[in-house]
Amino acid sequence: MFFNERRARQLKIKQLQDEISAIYDGWRDELETGSSNPASSEAFEPERRLIRLLEQPLRNRADQMGVDILEEWEEVEEHSRTERSYRRLSTSGSAKLHAAIRRKQQERWQGWVQILVPIIGAITGVIGALTALFAMLRK
Repeated sequence: MFFNERRARQLKIKQLQDEISAIYDGWRDELETGSSNPASSEAFEPERRLIRLLEQPLRNRADQMGVDILEEWEEVEEHSRTERSYRRLSTSGSAKLHAAIRRKQQERWQGWVQILVPIIGAITGVIGALTALFAMLRK
């Protein structure tokens, strides 16, 4: 199932990239023929969806790990013609979010290590004591 979801996501990304590319190709034709001012608002929605789709795995991982996305890690992308805006991770915000996720993972592993090391040590000690006891009883 994971591979199907991943493949579907890759296909969706490719479709959005093709859609945006077609819009930009149309603008190039308009500019070459002398039409001034191509309607950039038509590319706003596909670009927004593409950015959201590319950011979604990182945002999902942050949610799973319990990492909050701080406002300072995001930037507001505004579109003047449609007067719409959306929040997206800035480049530094994305790096900081990755670092926060790694720290959280490290904390989790350290917690498990602190629990498992004494348990493994105790089991090893009991096995050693039983081995010594059996060795003494056999003589």
